Amino acid sequence: MVSEHRRLIAATVAFVAVLLQTVVMPDVRVAGVIPDIVLLTVVAAAIQLGPEGGMFYGFGAGLTMDFFLSTPLGLTALSYTVVAYVVSAGSTGLLRNEWWVYPALGGLGSMLGTSLFVAAGVLVGQDQFLQARSFTVVAMSGAFGVPLSVLIVPAIAKLLPGHESRELMA
Repeated sequence: MVSEHRRLIAATVAFVAVLLQTVVMPDVRVAGVIPDIVLLTVVAAAIQLGPEGGMFYGFGAGLTMDFFLSTPLGLTALSYTVVAYVVSAGSTGLLRNEWWVYPALGGLGSMLGTSLFVAAGVLVGQDQFLQARSFTVVAMSGAFGVPLSVLIVPAIAKLLPGHESRELMA
């Protein structure tokens, strides 16, 4: 069971991430692609909080991001929720003291989240996603996820302590 204090911290982390994503990150572009730090906080929260907590965090953060995007409401929430579950389930049992685990999860989680967003967008009629550029965006999202997860995952671990079985190496 998640305490009220942890819920408040998680909501604050998501709010700050969304604020940074919408105010600061549009000015940080590489090959025309903006790093999705909110998605990386979802990956980190999923690692730390487990499937249920990660999915709640992913849905809330995604729904908040949806209010800033011109895509259908709920598209980001759906993508982030699925990513949270997959990353959490996939990270169970990993040797977390290996140096490559978090960058790998950050990169793969970012690519998965962006791919799901694009695929779901196409399914609901977002024809602008049917461009070769979408492959570049997915690849760059993974490239951003690797180094940024080195910073974001430990920060989330400090802010959102998980169950002892899911604790990150500090």
